Amino acid sequence: ASVTLGAVECLSMTLKAHPNLERIELSNCSIGNNVDIILAILQSDVRYINLNFNGIGSPGAEVISGYLETNPPIHELDIDYNEFNEDDAVLFSQALRRNTNLLEFYARQSARGTNFSIAGIKSLIKSVFDSTCLNSVAESNHRCKLNLFPLSSDLRDHVEMINETGLFSQIEIKKRKLLIALRERESLLRYLEVPVELMPEVLCLILGEENGKKRINMIYEIMRWWSMPSLYSYHHQSCSRAVAKRKRDEYREREVQVL
Repeated sequence: ASVTLGAVECLSMTLKAHPNLERIELSNCSIGNNVDIILAILQSDVRYINLNFNGIGSPGAEVISGYLETNPPIHELDIDYNEFNEDDAVLFSQALRRNTNLLEFYARQSARGTNFSIAGIKSLIKSVFDSTCLNSVAESNHRCKLNLFPLSSDLRDHVEMINETGLFSQIEIKKRKLLIALRERESLLRYLEVPVELMPEVLCLILGEENGKKRINMIYEIMRWWSMPSLYSYHHQSCSRAVAKRKRDEYREREVQVL
């Protein structure tokens, strides 16, 4: 059955007046690219919205991605089996990078078979796990789980592994994703831009690697390629700060003794 703008606006106002109602189920309602209806639905301030099987395409994707960028209180968004393309996937990816509230994002294959391309799927994965460097891994979205099918076996395993990290605290998720990034690379040369102050954290993660031979190889690669001048500079600055702190503490102790 199709829905009208008037009906959706009435529903939206009702939901706002009753905050205990947290779900909108509008599956297979022939919404298409009626952006006014889509916007009215999204502005209902509920926790879960289901818009699957609605023939929504690029115009609707622009509205949805714009909505997600505002970081609304929604926790789950189901837009499975619609008519999105690769450009829409990029829009969703950019929105997810800026969103810290969404916990589940469903965007599985289109009802008409026009699926996201591999590039589009990878752009979505990148929003929650950008392995360009360790900094980008740390800055990825660590709250949202992706539900993207069908996927090739390697991409499916990759997404499942990333989604599993969502069972932990935000700090623990970040650490686990960093370790995943290190494990997935035969060489760590991609991570040379990691700030020196992150090195202890990275080394701790590597020590958690169960394969002893792999653990030693990873430590060797890091110590071989990380910038030694930067390490010396960071060590010198740390020592200088430690010496200055010790002198301040000694001065305060002498002041207390005089008093």
